[in-house]
Amino acid sequence: MSRDGLARRFGEAAVDELERILGLCEEAAEIVTRGRAAFDADRILRRAAEAIIMHLGESVARPRLEAFREAHPFLGDPRGWQIVKDTANFYDHQYAAVDPEQTWRILERDIPTVADFVRSVLTP
Repeated sequence: MSRDGLARRFGEAAVDELERILGLCEEAAEIVTRGRAAFDADRILRRAAEAIIMHLGESVARPRLEAFREAHPFLGDPRGWQIVKDTANFYDHQYAAVDPEQTWRILERDIPTVADFVRSVLTP
C-alpha cells in the first residue's frame, strides 16, 4: 500500500509514527555496524541502544497505531506488538537487570525484523 493509502486508512499520524519506528531501527543498525567490541567497550553506546529499545516500545504503544497494530499483527502473531512493548517496559522499569548480551541480541536480531516488517508495509 502506498504512503497515501496508509494515511487514508490509518491516519497521517500513524504513518509518521511508522516512519519514526523505522528511523529508530536504522539507529540500532548503526550501532550494530560499529561491532560488538565497540558496543562492549562503550557504556554510552550501550545506553544509546537501551534508549532506542525504550523509544521503539513507546512508539509501538502509541494510540495512533492501534488500528494499524490490529490490521497488521507483527509477524502474524496477535501478541507480536505487545512483546515489543513489554521488552521496552522491562528496559524502562528494570534498569538494573538489563543484560548487555540480551541488548545486543535485540539490536542484532530482533530490531532488524521490526524494520523489515515496517519497511514492507511502507514500501508499495
